Amino acid sequence: MPIIKDTVLPNWDYVEPERVVVISLGADTVQVVVDSAGRVERVYVDSPRLKTVDSLGVGTRLVTLAKRGSTGNQSEATFGVYVPAHCGLRFVITGIPAMNQAEELGHTAMRRLLLAPR
Repeated sequence: MPIIKDTVLPNWDYVEPERVVVISLGADTVQVVVDSAGRVERVYVDSPRLKTVDSLGVGTRLVTLAKRGSTGNQSEATFGVYVPAHCGLRFVITGIPAMNQAEELGHTAMRRLLLAPR
């Protein structure tokens, strides 16, 4: 896996700088966040071609992610769905109305978001 770039960028909430290594995966790239000890903390995937074994990935609809055990919440800059059954994957979802950062939505409440007028 060739490293394309090793740099420091703002984190996903634009709050703190973090080390990001951009890695080539064939025709795609991923951004890997590395902590001060050199351990991988997060992997950002932007390509819809990269998926989990059961086809979760970029472009997966909220209705698919809003399964029992998943939770959704607003961070400083994004709304995300946390799927602990998949090694703690977090999907950023666009088009969700802003909400209180302290509010955590269960799978049923996330499904109601799909019915809310926009």
